[in-house]
Amino acid sequence: MGKKKENSGTRIVSLTEARAKRVAKERRDFERFFLGEMTQVFCVTETGDLFPIEIVELSQAGCSFRVPFESADKVNLDNTGRFVQLRFYMSRDTYLPVAVKVTNTNPMLEQGFKYVRFGCGVEKELSSYQAYRQLVLFMDAFAKASRRESRKAAV
Repeated sequence: MGKKKENSGTRIVSLTEARAKRVAKERRDFERFFLGEMTQVFCVTETGDLFPIEIVELSQAGCSFRVPFESADKVNLDNTGRFVQLRFYMSRDTYLPVAVKVTNTNPMLEQGFKYVRFGCGVEKELSSYQAYRQLVLFMDAFAKASRRESRKAAV
């Protein structure tokens, strides 16, 4: 038959793949900014106290968050499959309640700090799920439509 073509060392770049990676990075950056600077997220403990958590990732199906390793016992979450209430505060006295079921926990080390990361599924039957879903969709849409400032502008 014919000869095999040899790899000439030329790399073909998929624009679709490159764009998807850029959008994913923009989404992560925006998500961390939005959830870290513009909202406060708390876990409601078994005693009814509010414990601050750091959201790592959001999706329509679930979320992950982390707490400092030494504080993980205060949250007292395990893999029993029970539901836990999260509160996404959008202002000082209004919040979006979201029920999640912890599915996994993993210790992690990031920049010299120890954390416990919790993976959760979101309860979709609650009325607040639609607002949570819209929040996730907004973050996706923003990441796709946003542009990075190229000049040093004072905002």
